[in-house]
Amino acid sequence: MALQLWALTLLGLLGAGASLRPRKLDFFRSEKELNHLAVDEASGVVYLGAVNALYQLDAKLQLEQQVATGPALDNKKCTPPIEASQCHEAEMTDNVNQLLLLDPPRKRLVECGSLFKGICALRALSNISLRLFYEDGSGEKSFVASNDEGVATVGLVSSTGP
Repeated sequence: MALQLWALTLLGLLGAGASLRPRKLDFFRSEKELNHLAVDEASGVVYLGAVNALYQLDAKLQLEQQVATGPALDNKKCTPPIEASQCHEAEMTDNVNQLLLLDPPRKRLVECGSLFKGICALRALSNISLRLFYEDGSGEKSFVASNDEGVATVGLVSSTGP
């Protein structure tokens, strides 16, 4: 019994000593204002939606991919696609990430910004620089997120099937 108690004490001290050692903290620093975060539980990959950018980080918060999402020529009064000849009020406008959702069964990331009346895009979870779907020619049918940076947008991805 004394030997078991001694062994437990030694293990406890070793464990306490290990926890006192300095540990390198994983972190990611962005030059852009961050708006949304999504984590793929299966892989640990972290996705960040920011002003004018999307980031894909590994589980240790190391940058894997970065995609520019803005600024772009836009005006809230104009209907996408924005053409300077059709929208004289258009000016370079920041894209504030309004929605960032994972769709793991289909291996997609849903991202919506404040540009172009809140139109969303689908991107590959494995590589966010690969845009799988984007439609800006369907008028009001394609507007999803708020194009007002001060208004929250809520979304849900659901699956159908057996």
